[in-house]
Amino acid sequence: MRARDRSLALAALCALFAAPRIGGVCTEFWLDEVWALDIVSRISSPLDVFTRVHFDTNHWLYSLWLYAVAPRDGFVLYRLPALVAGLAALPLGIAIARRDGDERAAGFALALLGGSFLLIEYSSEARGYALAVAFALGAFLAELRMRESLTPSGLLALNAGCVLGLLSHLTFLFPWAGLLAWSAARLDPRRTFACHALPLAVFAALYWLDIRHIQHGAGPEAGLWTVLGQLAALVLGFSQGALFGAIAAAVCTAVAAAGIFTLRADGSRIWVFFAVTLFAAPAVVVAVRAPDFPYWTERHFLVCVPFLLLLAASLLARASRRGRAGAALAAALLALYLAGNALHTADFLRLGRGHYAEAVAYMLERDPEPELTVGSDHDFRNSMLLAFHARALPAGRSLAYLAKDAWPADGPRWLIVHSLAQDYAPAPSYVWAGRVEYELARHFPYAGVSGWHWALYRRSAVAGGVSPGRGAPGTP
Repeated sequence: MRARDRSLALAALCALFAAPRIGGVCTEFWLDEVWALDIVSRISSPLDVFTRVHFDTNHWLYSLWLYAVAPRDGFVLYRLPALVAGLAALPLGIAIARRDGDERAAGFALALLGGSFLLIEYSSEARGYALAVAFALGAFLAELRMRESLTPSGLLALNAGCVLGLLSHLTFLFPWAGLLAWSAARLDPRRTFACHALPLAVFAALYWLDIRHIQHGAGPEAGLWTVLGQLAALVLGFSQGALFGAIAAAVCTAVAAAGIFTLRADGSRIWVFFAVTLFAAPAVVVAVRAPDFPYWTERHFLVCVPFLLLLAASLLARASRRGRAGAALAAALLALYLAGNALHTADFLRLGRGHYAEAVAYMLERDPEPELTVGSDHDFRNSMLLAFHARALPAGRSLAYLAKDAWPADGPRWLIVHSLAQDYAPAPSYVWAGRVEYELARHFPYAGVSGWHWALYRRSAVAGGVSPGRGAPGTP
């Protein structure tokens, strides 16, 4: 295939993989995005992003964007930087894989990065993760192009990528540690420092102004190994579950190790970057944070995913050159990967991060009272989502959220029970305090790794006790 034809084919594939990322932008806002908007609504200066908001929901670069454009209706503008970053990651991945003229690796890299469900979801979310991924790829490409000599344009690109990556999300520390180690492996200390002096200064300032004061919000607690297994399963397109997670983790570890050893056998010191980014840096951060941070999630390691996929692309390209059997194996593995990720992506595009605005509309249509009274099983999470998605109620209608300790004797008319479990099946009824009975009105599901189910219940009667087979009694 001629170079021009190859470029056109890659461009067509980029456009194809852009479609689900654009589709994801149209899903409803979930808690972390609403929370980020709420934070910037309370500050009076861009500097407050660094000096007043000491919370891990504050992703500095994205908070500055939200501060600049909010308030607006709709989600597209809020999510635009994430979408642009998600799209930019594709040509960056192609350029990295093609570093030595390897067109096959470039094609495999585009397929793996473009079809990744995780990268698709976070490319459509108004948070800093997609930006951190894109800037990590950009900084890596800049350093890659300076293997022979340090150039002013290369140093500018490297420093810009590192600084913007740090401002996007702190998990950028993983690839930045890899870049530092790779620089140290091939350059003398003076030139290594020259390459990274500006990012080091920026990190020191961020630490002094904000990082040392950061508070962490409570979330679902999950064991670190469970989270890593779930991450690996999502990377490969497997189903969720302990067994699939363990198998996927073993496969991902084997791919990373094989890719690193192959690079080392080739005599390239680039293996140092991958070893530090995928193994050493996360291990150090986990060791430091594990004692007082039980809220690990898959997104904390998202920035490592594209580099694992780039190693996989290199291995698939090598296999495809080993006769028909190798080419068939590489094609089969790629097809399985794309199929599994496509199933996750299809569920995500169909169900989104939840249907919170739809739930509010449902209550409005079926409640004749001017004021909706709503309670839930989690005051903070659900009240913030309700407030955001009920901003444009019709004239004469209002919504009052009743915190658990403010429920009247007969309870609110509507009750929301939420769940993060993918296989959640709500109970048909719910009894509060042994006397107020709620019947399931509708289940609003979600898919993916952001958001949750809402089971919407409507008050039906004042019960004399708990009926057999009904939902568990007690205050939600």
